Amino acid sequence: KRQALAVQRRIFEGANTDVAGTLNNLAGMAVEQRDFSRARRISEEALAMYRELYEGDHPALARALQAVARCALQQGETELASAHLDEAYRMNASLLGESHRNTTRTLTVIARLQLARGEGDLALTTLDSVLARRGRVLGEDHPDTEETRRLQGDFLVDLGRYEEALPVLQRATRETIARLGDEHYISAQTLLARARALLGLDRVEEARADLSRAEPVLEETFGDSDERVLRARELLAKTATASSPR
Repeated sequence: KRQALAVQRRIFEGANTDVAGTLNNLAGMAVEQRDFSRARRISEEALAMYRELYEGDHPALARALQAVARCALQQGETELASAHLDEAYRMNASLLGESHRNTTRTLTVIARLQLARGEGDLALTTLDSVLARRGRVLGEDHPDTEETRRLQGDFLVDLGRYEEALPVLQRATRETIARLGDEHYISAQTLLARARALLGLDRVEEARADLSRAEPVLEETFGDSDERVLRARELLAKTATASSPR
């Protein structure tokens, strides 16, 4: 991707959709590597280019706004994230419709922002809306619908609502493993989410079993220092030292 960007910069002068698209792809790779500072720098360059290219609303501009917002949210800049997400959602809903995949993706990031602000009930309501739209348009078994269900369970765990979270995550785990197998990183992330709910309910042995399955897959996929791997190891250590229910 970096070589392609260098070639494109030599060929094209000024703002260009090919260059902007490559920048977006590079930013996405940086996000996957959890390098949000680098991802934000690249995303902001792409956003500036898209603003120069398009005078009015455009789906590519909405995607760039969302990319910057995701990085800003990870860096704790909730006001900037909120402003960009509001603009991106308005564009997507107007251009593509309320139930379009791009629109629901933006709404999912808005839910994350609401949770970060301490607006847990509002975040869950927003996710309920995403889940309903995706289930209706894409189907209950679509990967996006399954991912929304897992995120819903994660939110409930973050809010300490373990009894509500567990059945949601039981379903998400069952569906994801049936579709991808238990050696896939998405299955491992779902197992990690379920383990958190199980630990909240003092079901230590079951949580340990999930974590033991998830941790090696996450390490192989993301590397030894990834935050998901570190969280799995931290929780495994807690299960190993737990001599009685918490």
